[in-house]
Amino acid sequence: MSLARMLQLAVCVVCVDLAGCASIPAGKLEALKTSTQSVHQSTVDTYARIERFQRRFVVTTLPDAPIARDAFKPKIGGQSFDLVPALRLRESAIEVLAKYTALLHALATKDYASDIDAASQELAASIQNLRKIPGGVASEVDSKGLNALSAVVDSIGRALMDYKRREALRQAMDLAQGDLEKIASLIARSNDRIRDAARIMADRILAHANAARPPYASRERVAFDNNVAEFLAESEDVEAALGAINSAAAKFPAAHSEIRQALDERATSLEALKSLIQEAQRARKFYQGLGTTKG
Repeated sequence: MSLARMLQLAVCVVCVDLAGCASIPAGKLEALKTSTQSVHQSTVDTYARIERFQRRFVVTTLPDAPIARDAFKPKIGGQSFDLVPALRLRESAIEVLAKYTALLHALATKDYASDIDAASQELAASIQNLRKIPGGVASEVDSKGLNALSAVVDSIGRALMDYKRREALRQAMDLAQGDLEKIASLIARSNDRIRDAARIMADRILAHANAARPPYASRERVAFDNNVAEFLAESEDVEAALGAINSAAAKFPAAHSEIRQALDERATSLEALKSLIQEAQRARKFYQGLGTTKG
């Protein structure tokens, strides 16, 4: 047997593809994983800033009255407008996407069952965390609670037993597509409402800043205006980041579908994957070099 033939057979064994020796699109899966993880981190960063906006808004608009224990709870007219539960739900939803893509990448590239099993268990834990959020996944994502994504975890476990790596990727991606579309839709449509709420808070904070602005040419005014300028710059970046996160979430199902087609060696332009990568990069750049916002 020639050396070239021996190397070819060795590659087939590594790929563990019982249907043939066609390559698994590991590079594309790595790009999907990296971009989704970047979008997840951008979401965490952006939502943390929105929480600070909410806290600053509450303090800025506090009525002239004695401070009670619940004085700093986010309320308007006695009604709560706390954004934190909605932010936590969406953070958990996009974490599921990040863990899922990490699992696909591990299945495509890792040589050890323990690595794949660890990624599988992390996805399972993320799904459970998302399910536990009160009034969250059942009402906003799927009444069945992401059963298809849970089945992905089981199918990967079976794949580890019989080593059908390529077929396991096909089955997992087919199973997951519907749930991924629901999660992506939740993130994309709801970030518009979160952006509108952040814009309203920023406008109210600005109005109070104008009312409390120190006299012109005073030392106090320079420091005051600098603080407001930093806040407005971050407010603009938050809006832009939310737009990029929306676009990335909207592109995710199509990018996932493109890579699934590549498993069957069907021609695909990968335009959705390219757009997802671009939006992930755009979401991250808004905080490069931006100092910690005061407030």
